[in-house]
Amino acid sequence: CSAAMAQDAAEEDRVDPGVSSEQLVTIDGPGSDDSNHEEDEGDDGQWFDAEAEEETIQDAEGVFEIRDFTTASNFERIGRKIELLIKQWNADGLLSETGTRKEVFQQEKLMYLVAYHHEAAEDVDTSSSAPFSKLVDKIDFPARAHKLHRWFGTPRFFMVSVVNSQDVDYPRPLDFDSASTILSAATIGIAAAKICLPVFVPIEAKRRHRYVGAYQREGREGDEGTRIMFETDSTGHTDTSLEHMSGLFELFADRFQLDADERRRATVAVRFTYLADQFVSEVQGTEDPVEMLQLSCIWPPFPQGSFVDNDVYSELDPREAPYWKLRQIPRQDVPTPLTRILWRLYRFRQEAAAVRSAASHMAPAAPKSVTETLRYAMQESLESVLIPSDEEVAGYVEKCFIDPPSEDDTVSVSALDGVKGAPTWSLLTRLASTAGDLKCFKAVVLLWTHVVATIRHRWTVNDTFARHVVGADAPEETVLRRIGEKLASRGGPPAVSLNFCLAQQKLEILCCGAAVARGFAHPPDDLSQKLSSGGSVVPPKVSVWTPLTEDLIAEERHTLKSLDTSEERMEYFSSPILHDMVAFRLSNPDSTMDDFLTWFGAQNVEDAHWGELWQRAVNDSSLPSPGRRVLVPEVAGEMALHYLENLDGVSLLMTLLSAKLGYVVSTLASHPLSGSSVVQASRRAAEDAIRKVFPSDSVPARPTFSELRGSIEVPPLGEQAEMPDLSQCLDAIGVWEANVRIAVSLASKFPEEEDGSLCRSMVCDDEVPIYDSGQKRRIEKVLGSEGPAGADKPFDREYIFRVSHGGYNQRMYADIRSGVTRLAVSRATPPI
Repeated sequence: CSAAMAQDAAEEDRVDPGVSSEQLVTIDGPGSDDSNHEEDEGDDGQWFDAEAEEETIQDAEGVFEIRDFTTASNFERIGRKIELLIKQWNADGLLSETGTRKEVFQQEKLMYLVAYHHEAAEDVDTSSSAPFSKLVDKIDFPARAHKLHRWFGTPRFFMVSVVNSQDVDYPRPLDFDSASTILSAATIGIAAAKICLPVFVPIEAKRRHRYVGAYQREGREGDEGTRIMFETDSTGHTDTSLEHMSGLFELFADRFQLDADERRRATVAVRFTYLADQFVSEVQGTEDPVEMLQLSCIWPPFPQGSFVDNDVYSELDPREAPYWKLRQIPRQDVPTPLTRILWRLYRFRQEAAAVRSAASHMAPAAPKSVTETLRYAMQESLESVLIPSDEEVAGYVEKCFIDPPSEDDTVSVSALDGVKGAPTWSLLTRLASTAGDLKCFKAVVLLWTHVVATIRHRWTVNDTFARHVVGADAPEETVLRRIGEKLASRGGPPAVSLNFCLAQQKLEILCCGAAVARGFAHPPDDLSQKLSSGGSVVPPKVSVWTPLTEDLIAEERHTLKSLDTSEERMEYFSSPILHDMVAFRLSNPDSTMDDFLTWFGAQNVEDAHWGELWQRAVNDSSLPSPGRRVLVPEVAGEMALHYLENLDGVSLLMTLLSAKLGYVVSTLASHPLSGSSVVQASRRAAEDAIRKVFPSDSVPARPTFSELRGSIEVPPLGEQAEMPDLSQCLDAIGVWEANVRIAVSLASKFPEEEDGSLCRSMVCDDEVPIYDSGQKRRIEKVLGSEGPAGADKPFDREYIFRVSHGGYNQRMYADIRSGVTRLAVSRATPPI
């Protein structure tokens, strides 16, 4: 066995058959410097004869030669640069941080990549001067670890490789001698930096994963130090003698020349791995987010000879293994259909910036020259491929007006307070979902104009659509009655919510006009409020005010600021309030100001101006004019439709994005499997990203009495909206959705898991230990023919052999997969 392995190693040490001699990188060892050769060459490029040169020097009286041996060779320069780089990392505290650190430097014509890997491990001494035994991971088979960590048990190590300048992540193939030269230089540099960590150099990192490595710690008082050489190899073909524990142990004993006592003291740790990767996705048309389930059956270190495992018989029954560990491996790109719609809409941002008005954008242009006519014809020809047909547009419009679902199980999320989207099942949210499937923004504008045209037509013929606007599963008349009660009441919730986008507010204005036109704008007959005197409040006959949208609030602020004096501003602002006070007094003669303020739902009632207005209402019982805010359905509806028809591109895109964003976040937050810590952590990250883009203080407010007496802040009018950067926000939502999809997929694979603890643990942890016999049976059922009960052989078999030999701990890792055996040997000796 050892002869076969040695023959394979010798063949690999010559020349990689897949690499030409020109492609192999060769590095000169210490003492060989090309610059010295250049000085010793003559003009013809031939070497001087040493004896003839000496005679020439002796003939010249007073002439002598000094050879400079202080010039640093490439070998020394490489070691020095590695030393300085590691010293800098150590001074910056980077060697104590987990993760990967990389840096490239150039020596002569070659690029060198120095990488530092630090992976979290159990019971590992992180001090750089710790003995190697303290640097080794106590877990024999770590999950999600670098291959060198798994092979040699070292969670912290350096790697030095020769790379291409175009792709520094791809190591160039080296011959064994050149790799050993770089390893020696790196070992000297690391020792000079006073860091005691292993270093590896890849030989064929991509094809056969061959590495050489070294670790050296100088001796101290009472400790002679340690020198460990690391090497990897693989058979490259099927070798039946190395496919079981018995044959591998013989190879281990032969390599380290173990005697009979050392053979008895040797220990073995074993892991069998089973995979299941054939699943049906729960979301139609997408791949399952879980690429595979990996079951590890582990035997902790036991004395060699405790189990029989040879080419004829094996006592290593995976179902009787002391430890089972289950791990889910997600796909590299987990399907996230909800976030994908958001990204599709967001990619229209450049096209949207060029659209000044939806109506004018769809109007045919009038070319002024022959060139413009040809250009317009070519553009129309190209866009005809991307724009849906009239039949398709009609189908999209019909989808926007489908009835809302009977149950809405979504939840409210505080992070959406500043998003200003639309109700979950509203017309705008459905429109946003449909727009995400279109191929260009002009198609989105086309769909928008058709939807608005449908709204105008139904408004004209009095065919209302309030339940589609608010997303309510109720008859149309019931929805209009609710809106009418809000219009005629003062202290309840407003008929138009300022927490939604302006387009949604305009659609709700249309619903308010329909409620007034149909005679539903009156308060409920029975009010629960009681007067101070003990009687019930009689609903007053008040005018229906036009609900204030955010653009009307901005216009009101500009109007108030244009007035000359604070008295004029107070009178303009207070006239509707005084109208309501008089109406309330006429219906409730025994009422007090506190009764009115409760009915009115007033804010900031400490201001003395409320008392002044109430005194005027008591002294003068004639009903004053309500002011400019009376709702006229035809006027309010026409203004709302005009806004919707002439919406600019950025505002339209932000309307759709906000509506869909609110739907996605509410849907993910309401998922029953969102309780695992990983899902909750990704949810918090997504909510934080949303708050950065959409602050919650963006909801406009009417001025207070104190503002009317002083300076009034006014927002800008008529400016086109700007598209914010949503990339980080969408990335965070995508991670959140991916974790939810993984949790759903795992739950579908283990439907008998009532409490869902196994699924939540698999989402959170790298590996989940399995102790319960019921869970083991369910896992075997999911794995089926690929599991311990059905597979002839595991997908992967790993063995770790250890023994104390020559006063040092020796180790050999073996991995058997698809008939190929890979070895990783750690040989410890006294330092040189």
